[in-house]
Amino acid sequence: MTMLRSFLTLILAASLSLAGCSDTPAPKSDETADTVFTNAKVYTVNEKQPWADAVAVKDGKIIYVGDNAGARALIGNSTEATDLQGRMLMPGFVSEHDHLIATKWTSYGVDLSETKTVDEALEKIKAYANANPDKKVILGYGFNRLTYGRWPNKAELDTVISDRPAFLLDFTIHDAWLNSKAFEAGGVPADVKDPVPDTIYWQRDDKGELTGISIEFAWF
Repeated sequence: MTMLRSFLTLILAASLSLAGCSDTPAPKSDETADTVFTNAKVYTVNEKQPWADAVAVKDGKIIYVGDNAGARALIGNSTEATDLQGRMLMPGFVSEHDHLIATKWTSYGVDLSETKTVDEALEKIKAYANANPDKKVILGYGFNRLTYGRWPNKAELDTVISDRPAFLLDFTIHDAWLNSKAFEAGGVPADVKDPVPDTIYWQRDDKGELTGISIEFAWF
């Protein structure tokens, strides 16, 4: 199956989607493929012909999608041919970095993804906290210091919520913005050691005091 995974990655890298045989240019009569897959259930992502039996690839490009006979005609001495024995073949969906498992727990609370300034974020946090007086911890996500032009800080967060912990993840889900109650609840002392200095750490101001920002999962 390693070869199959490589093939799927190849499809995406070439920015191609599998096409039905009706839309696939006919290969030259003397052409041979580098790779051929036969006896497959090929999902083509082509509404006109969503399924096919075989695929042939040459120089990183799909040159044939259709029936087994057509694909076998493209097999030469150096072709790597694989009989998929009825297994499914489809375009590869490859991402360099996703948090699929964390999708749910990193999207609780107030959504700050559309806020453009720190003040706008604080207004949304305050409104959310006021609307949810029974929540013991105020959660949120999506703040963006690049959009804001600077990092927010716990002193600002304390102005809108000081009676309970507030914990807000940024848009990368790596960094967090906490208020003073959150530091207190988490037992994070002023002299806390950084897990990995300069990489996973607690942000400090010029005086060495904690700003309320946790970089790269120091909060975790």
